[in-house]
Amino acid sequence: MRLRKPWSVTTLAVVGLFALAGCGQSETEAEPNIEAIEESTSPSAASMQPESNSSEIETESFGSETSDSSGDDSLLSTCQDYAAFDREFVAEIEGIMTLAANPDASEQEMAEANDQMQGLRSEFEGIIAEAENQDFVQNAEKTLESIKIFEQMTEPGLSMSEKDQLSSDPAMQTGVEAEEQLVQMCNTELGY
Repeated sequence: MRLRKPWSVTTLAVVGLFALAGCGQSETEAEPNIEAIEESTSPSAASMQPESNSSEIETESFGSETSDSSGDDSLLSTCQDYAAFDREFVAEIEGIMTLAANPDASEQEMAEANDQMQGLRSEFEGIIAEAENQDFVQNAEKTLESIKIFEQMTEPGLSMSEKDQLSSDPAMQTGVEAEEQLVQMCNTELGY
């Protein structure tokens, strides 16, 4: 199964939502963010493929072919783990970030979302801990920083202004770029 670029799209969409929600910007200041979201999501949407029911079979059968020609079985294994994480948790991350951008979200909803983000971060840290390929590790660690920012954005009691500040953190953009590198690296390793 080809990896998608959902966190990148989600990140940009969340930044755009905070801009649209007010958070100290006028409508004209928010428009460039919307254009950036549209520009950055267009190629992603075109490259995304719907999941097939046999995605695990495709990955496994391709994996044996790739390992014969790749020479880096550890990267293949890491990319398979990353693809499984992507399949299992991306929709959950998108839902959590949509909730974080909702000014009407309750403290209870945010506490539950924060607990979920802590679990997702822990899962991702496990992938990094087992990875041996240094390019993967470097990009994954940068991506982890954006996950940590997502996690902070779900802390109960955080104002929309504070969430806007977090979404504007340069580490968020660095994480988005690093995640795109991970997706590209793993799609290549998995043969997509």
